[in-house]
Amino acid sequence: FGNSSGFVYISTTHSVSFRVSFYSDQYAITFNEHGLPSGASWNLLLTEQSGNIISLPATSGLLNVPLPNGTYRYSAASASGYLANPALSSFVVNGTSSILTSHNITFVPNALAVTFVEKGLPSGTQWSVTLNGIPKQTDLGSISFFLPGGTYIYHLSSTGTYSPVTSIGVVSVANSNKTVSIQFNSIVSTVSFVASSLPVNTTWSVYVDGQTLVTHNQSMTISLPNGTYQYQVVEQGYYYPGNPYGIFTVSGHSNDITTNFVYIKYLATFHESGLP
Repeated sequence: FGNSSGFVYISTTHSVSFRVSFYSDQYAITFNEHGLPSGASWNLLLTEQSGNIISLPATSGLLNVPLPNGTYRYSAASASGYLANPALSSFVVNGTSSILTSHNITFVPNALAVTFVEKGLPSGTQWSVTLNGIPKQTDLGSISFFLPGGTYIYHLSSTGTYSPVTSIGVVSVANSNKTVSIQFNSIVSTVSFVASSLPVNTTWSVYVDGQTLVTHNQSMTISLPNGTYQYQVVEQGYYYPGNPYGIFTVSGHSNDITTNFVYIKYLATFHESGLP
């Protein structure tokens, strides 16, 4: 219900009535089952945000579940010979608008599951797989396909600043389900520029990738995606960099570039002539 407490001030001898409205803090979420024979039993497994798992049996094609606001994951299971698609998915309950969306679960007979499990991505990162020409994406840790036995080609794409170690591959399924592990690595690495032989607290700068880095510390760091870059170290007063220009390559690991500054100061001698 709405406000759970309040005050009422009455300054009249007449009767006064107030309307109090109550509403449910749970919302009916609909799951539609497809593909099972009529009357076949199946189970919906709901995982709450706390990690608690709820098992809900059903024998019809429609299941309504009252749930409070929150984030949930779900999977489904049935008799042998049928696999649920999607194998794992998630949804958010957020007020009355949540009841307008139904979740479809299709059971596929005589199919084998090919499940891709990612490693290396930050939690909640979107990633995708295309298997046998069928694209799927998720922000969860796995993606499943349901296909008859055979040999299939799969493709993976880079996502944000992460790239799969292998972007294309082949998977074969025969008599059992198959799991394929996918490793993602960051394609952004740190490059540190280190100054040598500069006095303490001397300001110095480097121009790289269209940016000018300035510091009074001994080193400064920039993050860059994989590629080849040019840089220029700028002279500072009487201190000149021994290697003012250079090229470096970022390829998935950190780089340190050290510049040795040389103190250059020349003695100028003046000779006078013409005076007594």
